[in-house]
Amino acid sequence: MTLRDRGLECAAIGPVCQSQRVVSLDLSRNKLRALPEDINVPNLRELDVSYNSLQALPQEIDAPALERLDLSHNQIATFPNQLLVLLPKLMDLDLSHNSLQALPVIDQSSVAVTDVSNHGPRFPCLSRLDLSHNDLRDVAPAMKQLCGRHSQLESVGLEGNVSLKLPPSQILERGPVAVCQFFKDLSRGRQICWRQ
Repeated sequence: MTLRDRGLECAAIGPVCQSQRVVSLDLSRNKLRALPEDINVPNLRELDVSYNSLQALPQEIDAPALERLDLSHNQIATFPNQLLVLLPKLMDLDLSHNSLQALPVIDQSSVAVTDVSNHGPRFPCLSRLDLSHNDLRDVAPAMKQLCGRHSQLESVGLEGNVSLKLPPSQILERGPVAVCQFFKDLSRGRQICWRQ
């Protein structure tokens, strides 16, 4: 379903966010400042809300089949911890061009065993993560969780975060695949060397 560039605001999309039949939803280039708190779209696989004015995300999104989520070009400052557990099939997450200052780290003791295994990654299917052009500073703790032993992550975009502590600029310049490998090595306790 495409509702792109129609000047929609939050109240106008409420019924769409309750549809059992929607598989793909394009809400990009509207005037959305927030998403409804009661999103329930069990068959949704793709959601594009890029180029809006979103400042925050709901704590819960009931979209267990969601594979692709584009939140780029908004004003999002935080990513709710609970979303890391509620989207188990997410493969592609684009949070580029926002105002993110930190990534959530999941407290293992607060996660139910049925939600996530003790040794599994936060997003077991996530292969692409774009966090470029935000205000991120320290992503190492969250990235170590995301790049754990069973991670499917292949690409992490971090360019344009001018205050970023890790990885070093030499790694960033090599591109998203090298950034991902850097954090996988870090999470596995491997000694990391890089050349200028």
